[in-house]
Order: sequence, then C-alpha cells, then structure tokens
Amino acid sequence: MGGRLVILFLLALVSTLATQSVSSAANEEPSSRDRINQLIQQLGHRNFAIRERAQNELSTIGVPAFDQVYEAMNHRDLEIARRAQYLARSLNVNWAREDYSPEVRAILTRYSKQNEDQRSSLIGQLGELTSMDAVSALSRISRLEISERLSKEASLVIALNQQLGLSPESVGRLKETISAEIGSSERIGPVWLRLYEQSLDDPAPAIDERELLIEKELQTFAGRPERTTRHIVQDLLRWQVEQQRKLGRDDDSLETMRQVIRISQGSSSELIDITTWLLDQRGPQVVEELAAHYADPNGLVANGVITGRFTEEANLLYLLAEAKLVQSKIDEATAVADQAHHMNDALVDNVFLTAEALHDRGLIRWAEREYRRVIEKEGALSPRYSAWPTRRMAEMVADRGRFADAAAAYKPLIETYESENKRNKTSEEAESDRSRYHYFLARAAEQKGDVETAKRELIAANERDPFEVDVLIMMHRVSTDPKWLEQTRPKIEEARAEFKKTVEDFQKHWDFFKRNGRGVEFLGSDIRTYTRELNQYAWLVGNTYGDLDHAIQSSLLSLELAPGEGAYLDTLAHCYFSDKQYAKAVECQSEAVEQMPHYMEIREKYSKFADAYEKHVGPLVRWQPPVDPESFFPDAKEKAAK
Repeated sequence: MGGRLVILFLLALVSTLATQSVSSAANEEPSSRDRINQLIQQLGHRNFAIRERAQNELSTIGVPAFDQVYEAMNHRDLEIARRAQYLARSLNVNWAREDYSPEVRAILTRYSKQNEDQRSSLIGQLGELTSMDAVSALSRISRLEISERLSKEASLVIALNQQLGLSPESVGRLKETISAEIGSSERIGPVWLRLYEQSLDDPAPAIDERELLIEKELQTFAGRPERTTRHIVQDLLRWQVEQQRKLGRDDDSLETMRQVIRISQGSSSELIDITTWLLDQRGPQVVEELAAHYADPNGLVANGVITGRFTEEANLLYLLAEAKLVQSKIDEATAVADQAHHMNDALVDNVFLTAEALHDRGLIRWAEREYRRVIEKEGALSPRYSAWPTRRMAEMVADRGRFADAAAAYKPLIETYESENKRNKTSEEAESDRSRYHYFLARAAEQKGDVETAKRELIAANERDPFEVDVLIMMHRVSTDPKWLEQTRPKIEEARAEFKKTVEDFQKHWDFFKRNGRGVEFLGSDIRTYTRELNQYAWLVGNTYGDLDHAIQSSLLSLELAPGEGAYLDTLAHCYFSDKQYAKAVECQSEAVEQMPHYMEIREKYSKFADAYEKHVGPLVRWQPPVDPESFFPDAKEKAAK
C-alpha cells in the first residue's frame, strides 16, 4: 500500500510540474494588437520564409494572440485563413489551472483529450458546480475553445445556472471573474457573457438586446447549422424567458416559449425536456399547445384521448396531465393521467421510472399508484429492484405526514424478511428496513399523542439498526424524561463516535489526495458511501448535540463530493441553524428547496429558518417555492380549508 501511494504521489508531482510549465508560458506578457495583426497579415505573404516565421512567432505568443487569430480563421485570403485555423487548433491551452479547486481540475484534466461531444458533457459537469472556479473555467472555455458550439454552450451554462441566490458581494465577484477571463473578445460566446453581466445589474435593457441575439442565432441555425445547435437556440430562448418572468413580462414570456415549440424536433426525450421546462416556467397553456402541435392530424378522438407524439411516453402524458391540473382542469387532468397509467401495463421498468418522475414533481397520488403497480407485479422484495419501490413509496408518503401509511407500505416487506429468517437468510439491508418500519410506527404514535408507544417503537428500531440516524434524532427529542434520556443518550453518543471516527479517517485521506492533485476519481463507486457517511454524521450532530464546527466541515465536504445535492444542502442548513448562523441556514435551505421543491419537510424547515432569521437578524425577502401540484385536487383544497 505504501509503495502504491509513493507512486501516486510521484505521478501527481510530475503532472503538477508539467502543468506549471504550460501555465507560465500562457502567462507571458501579451504582445500588442498591432504586432499580432502584422503577423497575421504576414501569414499570407508571397515569401514562404516570412509566412513560416510569422506562424512560428504567433505560435510562441500563444493565448494572448488567440482572439485575433480566431477572427482570422474567416479571412478572405485563404492562406491566412488556413494558417490561422492551424494555429487556433494547435494552441496549447492550460485548461486545468493550478489555482483551480480539485473538483474543477478533476473535470478539466480530461478536457483537452476529449472529442467535441465529450467536451460538451464536461461543460455540463462544470455547470453543476457553484464555485467561482467553475465560472472562471467556463468563461475561459467560452473565449478559448476552438469550437463555436462549445464556446456558446459554456456561456449559456453560466447564464442559466447562475441566476438565483446571488448576493451583491457574489454578483461583484462573478462579474470580475467573467471579465478577467473573456477580456475584450468579440466572439459570440463572450458577447453573450457580457450581456449576462449587464443583466445582473439591470435585466430590463438586456431583454431587447437578447432578442436581437436570438434572431441572429435563429438565422445561424437556418443557414450555418455547423456553428450552432437546436439545443443552443432553445437555451438562449430559455434564458430570455427566465428574464422576462423575472420582470413580470408574462405575456412576452409565453410568446418566447412558443418559439421553442417552433424549433423543436419532436423526439420523446426532447419533448419531455421542453415540457418539464415549460411547467417549471409556469407555462402550462403552452404545454397544451405543444401536445396539440404534435397530435395526429385528426386531433383528439372520442372521450378526450390524446393522440400523437405525447402517447409515445407515459411521462409525457403525465406532464400534460400536470399542465391541465395546475390550470384546475381536474376532469381533463384525471383522464390524461388514467391514459398514461394504462400505457405500460407490461413494462415494469417504465412504470418504476414513471413513478420516480412523478414523485420528484410532487404528483404524489399518481406516483403512489405507479409504485403500487410495481410492487403488485414484482412483490415487496423484487428480484430486479430489491426493496426500492417500497422504500421510495414509504418515504414519499411519510414526507406528507402519512406515517401510518408509510409503516403499512413497509409491512409486506417485513413479512417477506420474516419468512426468509426462517430459512436463516437475513442481511444488513433487511435490518435497516426493519428499523425504518418501527421508526414510522413511532412517528405515527407520536402523531396521535401516544409518546409511550412511540418510545417502544424507537427502542425496537434502534435494536435493529443502532446507526439509523433518524431514530437517534427522534429519541433525542421525543421526551425529556430523565430515565428516557439516561437510556437513550449512550446510544446517541456511541453512534456519533463511530460516525466521527469514519469521517476523520476519510478527511485525512481526502486531504492527502487533494495535496497531490487527485480527488474524486480515486473514490470511484465508493463515492456514494463516503458522502452518505459524511452527511449522516452531520445530520446527527446538527439535530442533536456535538461538535457543530466539525459537523459543518463534514457537511461541506459531502457537498464537495456531491455538489448541489438537495438533501446534503438541507443537512448543512440544519447545522448552521443549530449553530445560530441564521443567514447561512436560510441561504442553504433555499438552495435545498430549489433542488427538491416538492419535499414538504424541506419546505417547512425553510419557513422555520426564515422565521428565526427575522426574529434574530432582521427583515427577509422570502424565496417562494413553486406551488404544490397536489394542492389543486379538490380533496386537498377541502383539507386545507378545514
């Protein structure tokens, strides 16, 4: 093991030295624009030696000459254009700069060796990060990437992903970061980024300017399709819609949404993506127009059955049903949802994926119906899915406060485990499920005010899995009786100590790999295990007691490994709240709600943290999550009224 680590260290050191040499070359004092223009003109000189000398000198100048060389790629002199293309493509850009964070460098280390589609995927990965390093890297790609398509993609990733939760300080840093990387480049991607910078201060003037950019891009898409893609044009339109919505220009935004329909291609995956976005942007009526656009020529048939492309995927029909639901067209929504429900009777895989999609969109009753269909067909312990359908359905209804229903969902699974026990078959996974079953019984008892029954169920749950964190947290809060605390406190402390040891060991290894220029790639498939352990420790401490500073460090590290994960942001917010850092708690919880908008417990905790902020800090402009789609059903309205 020791020899392997030494080899890894030496490889990292060699890589670092090589990168530094490239970086120093790229940071040489820029030559003047006049001199670079002169050299570019010499690329077309009739004397071969002068052409070669000019090309070599431009190659030596490197990055500082890129903007002018790139522009010369379309020079009317074909020799200048040919040599400029060669220079631009052979430019040795140090993408993975030494000053970037490990997660950004881990992505960019592979960038130069990938083809265009693979680079596009890496740009998407950078867009999932929220650090200024990621913004810097994307801005550099926008300026220095030879592919016009990828340059535009990098710009749009910034414009679409960096919209919410920006404080005045972060806006200033964001603008500085972008400006430092794009300089005075006149490429289309950097021009879009400058418009984005302007819209951060005042979005109104940018609306009209962006309209002109959209028109130009549509012309490019029609006449020069190699320089753009349908996806890029759609993202440009999405950016416009978001800004129009922000300014309250709802009618304008609906018209822009309709432009997305006009350039759509109609594949199922594209339609799902567009429809989901239209719903998220509060354009349900446009979803109906999209379905009509792709319906069979004869339109709707008897009893309102949908025809055409939307019938190719149950998910598409359910999205259409959601569009009708949020417009209070309850009967139509129910009819379309029923049509979707009966589409995949023989395809259990599709049913499970549909249930997951409905769950994530907060369409609980439709999701429950699909989960139950999977369980009915596969059994409580499925050969293909194990216990996942049962677990997902139980956690979903528990999030809505239906703890007795959650326990009832688990009961057939527990009975299956009991029959396996008789054959001496058991597993750690089975014990975890048993613990969860008793936990939901405890929550149901607490809901009825039966604390003693809740305590008995918690003891049973803890015996099954001593490290089930939600059980330990409930033990901590369910009663202040001294005997109960004396009984349960050692259990909490034992679990906390075990989690802490695992976290500290991982932190040491992680710090070593980061110092040697390595990181996430070394974790491989174990990354989920590590992030879960980090999160579990922080969740336990944040909701009971312990070293909050260490819990916060652990939670931050889990988010370094899994950026933007909603559940982990929720954990970090709880830790900040327990530490009375109310501003950070509200900020993190608003991000968690943004990632998981239809999870009720996360939404409720945002309200709790916001209340605490207003009590201890001052007034707060509260972030408004999307409306819960379940609230449109008549029975939900009646329940809310009561």
